[in-house]
Amino acid sequence: MDASLQNLVNEWLAIDQNETTRNEVINLVNVGDYATLEQIMHPRIGFGTSGLRAEIGAGFARMNELTVIQASQGFAEYLIQTVPGSQEMGVVVGHDHRHNSQQFARLTAAAFLNKGFKVYAYGFLIHTPLIPFSIKNLKAAAGVMITASHNPAVYNGYKVYWSNGSAIIPPHDKGIASCIEKNLKPLVWDKDLVDHHMLANRTFATDLLKQYWSQLHEFHAENTFSLDMQPLEFVYTPIHGVGLPFVTSALTLFGEQADMTSVPLQDSPNPDFPTVKFPNPEEEGALDLAFKQADTHNIPYVMATDPDADRFAFAEKINNEWRRFTGDEIGCILAYFIFQEYKNAGKPVNNFYVLSTTVSSALMKSMAKIEGFHHVETLTGFKWLGNAAAELEDQGKFVGLAYEEALGYMVGGIVKDKDGVNALLTFLHLLKRLKLQQLSVTQVFIEISQKYGYYVTRNSYFFSRDTQKLRGLVDALRKKSTTNGYPTKLGNYNITNVRDLTADYDSTTVDKKAKLPTSKSSDNVTFELENGQVVMTIRTSGTEPKLKYYICARGSSPEEAQKNATGVCMDIKNEWFKPEQNGLGEP
Repeated sequence: MDASLQNLVNEWLAIDQNETTRNEVINLVNVGDYATLEQIMHPRIGFGTSGLRAEIGAGFARMNELTVIQASQGFAEYLIQTVPGSQEMGVVVGHDHRHNSQQFARLTAAAFLNKGFKVYAYGFLIHTPLIPFSIKNLKAAAGVMITASHNPAVYNGYKVYWSNGSAIIPPHDKGIASCIEKNLKPLVWDKDLVDHHMLANRTFATDLLKQYWSQLHEFHAENTFSLDMQPLEFVYTPIHGVGLPFVTSALTLFGEQADMTSVPLQDSPNPDFPTVKFPNPEEEGALDLAFKQADTHNIPYVMATDPDADRFAFAEKINNEWRRFTGDEIGCILAYFIFQEYKNAGKPVNNFYVLSTTVSSALMKSMAKIEGFHHVETLTGFKWLGNAAAELEDQGKFVGLAYEEALGYMVGGIVKDKDGVNALLTFLHLLKRLKLQQLSVTQVFIEISQKYGYYVTRNSYFFSRDTQKLRGLVDALRKKSTTNGYPTKLGNYNITNVRDLTADYDSTTVDKKAKLPTSKSSDNVTFELENGQVVMTIRTSGTEPKLKYYICARGSSPEEAQKNATGVCMDIKNEWFKPEQNGLGEP
């Protein structure tokens, strides 16, 4: 064992008070498994704009009780330094059902209590949107949600929200990371402290939930629901997550709970997600049991939320085949529906806004241009969408929808983050409106495409535990040519423009600097092919060991758009990333 690894092991054993993780490290030392020790100890788990997310286990590179306490102590110290009165304002802490989530949440609460913070601690399983909602309504300084969202069962995470109810954005991430580094020694390690500490509030939850349901009812009564709507059957699955009681309560608001048929094998929270390979509704196979349940009951609609119920998915049975709608398709359909309801109510079109990210479909931009409402583009991630929406609402604007292609939807301003429960209720009312018009969702999307243009998105990823390899593959693209470095062709396509938000480069601007915020912490490079016929973004994930690609292609017909998207997808595999040669996995 080299000296640097030995120092990390010594540091770990000196401060870790959890017997399981201590023994895990001791056993690795005893058997001389230095490769695994290096992997779990270095580098330290990074604190980014999504907080923490990693596999559960011993070591500074993993999610465990020690790294959670360290993160909480650092976050608390950062709040004291930057938000006047933050201790009195307090923080909100909640958790989902994943392995160790409850313990991590209780230790998080203890760290903040020890720093003199009032703590609003949820004592039961919640869906993630309740944290940003609670922050807004309690006027708290911040919030922490223990969840790994749709990651595999071996993961957990620590998601951080700011006082405006949105996930944090730079420079807060670096500030918090710096404070964590200065507060590594645990000051308190007490899972029971939150049960009796005078600054712990555990009675607020009932009132907060009443407010959440009240605001949801008020928004939908005004914007999506009408009394002429008739019952409509659909199948719903929470994919072993926390969603079912929250979806049931949402349906009760308008007496629609009888519309839902659930999936018994996936109804209850189960941290092992035993019936799916990945608990992500985007992944193949995740909705198979729901499809089977729907077929059994002859129901043509399936809806789903991911395990922490902040994402929403939809599928429709057409011509005896299930069609899963992409995140972009759902987003555009929702925007179209919400806008039409808004316009039909006689409200001012020039005050209506839809937000989406740089990797979302260009169809939304086309829709906004033709209809005359505003479309705002942000960086990838709901932290950017939520903060942009908050700024617009402060100016008196109506944000009808903010969405990202990864099945995340913020309907209205109830929560400044994606909310799968709210999105599901909105989509149900959309389905009921279409039923009155005897239209399918597929038919409506065809009409949308005919009106605003044929766009096809093709999004996927490569994965590798070697995240430096993934970043290296993207960096190699910056050295492809002798002119500006970036490649000038891909397959038969000319690359006409490049925007690199890692290197602060944009070929379309006068000074060649990017207009959107830049960051060197991850890769984000967009290539425009043939003057916009295809727009493709390559980015490394901040929360998973993935190299993601997002392709949006247009054409004069659906077939041509699909052909362009498929061709570019094959070209980036064969010419740029060569998964077999580079040892990359694919879904």
